[in-house]
Amino acid sequence: SSDAVALASAVERGGHTVSVHTDGSIHTDATTEQVGQAALAAGVALTELRGADGAGLEDMFLELTADTQREGVAA
Repeated sequence: SSDAVALASAVERGGHTVSVHTDGSIHTDATTEQVGQAALAAGVALTELRGADGAGLEDMFLELTADTQREGVAA
């Protein structure tokens, strides 16, 4: 969505890495506070904002794909 792109651009301008997903979500290395500030500055309303519970992007990816990425497990 255009809001996701606008938010991603605002977060990137703050010097953070951002990836935009087809479901409209973005993943970033920025803190929730930094994302909130970027959203405010860009005039983007947040509908959901979640922290990664201390996990980095790689940890989140591995957690999300754990069931399908194990050797010997049929997808």
